[in-house]
Amino acid sequence: MKMGCFMFSAVFWGVIVVIVGLSIILRAFGIKIPVMSVMFGLLFVYIGMSILTGGFGCKAKCKAFMNDLHVASSDAKEGEYSVVFGKGEVDLSALLPKEGGETVKVKTIFGESRIKIDTAKPVSVRIKAVFASAKTPDGNVISFGEYTYSTDSAKTSKSVLNVEVDTVFGGVTILDK
Repeated sequence: MKMGCFMFSAVFWGVIVVIVGLSIILRAFGIKIPVMSVMFGLLFVYIGMSILTGGFGCKAKCKAFMNDLHVASSDAKEGEYSVVFGKGEVDLSALLPKEGGETVKVKTIFGESRIKIDTAKPVSVRIKAVFASAKTPDGNVISFGEYTYSTDSAKTSKSVLNVEVDTVFGGVTILDK
């Protein structure tokens, strides 16, 4: 959803009308709400969330915003999957990396993701976590910082499935199929 499209959408104007209406009703009972400050605050929250999720356009191939994302093993392809304020399950267990490697990105912001991999295949998972919980098949839990989990076959293979996981205020669990 682009910023220009959002500003002219029914959701945007519906929220504005509801905020103004609630402000008028509450003012009648002596409660004053700074409507303009609230609207500017909501606009800044929207801009911040857009920056965290990769811009104002939908650059990710699959994006879950306040809903669930399910990517089946047969549908998983090289690309990027984003989960924001939602829950996602990305099954990469049947994905075979091309010669020279392949990269799949999974971003989780204020949400929960489960990523399924096949530990018998050459897979390398690089995790970046900020105020989060990322669990790997080897039992490690990352809350803050960076960690790379690699299967035994990934250390010797030239065709490696590289999974880049970024999580901010979220939870990610990497599971063996």
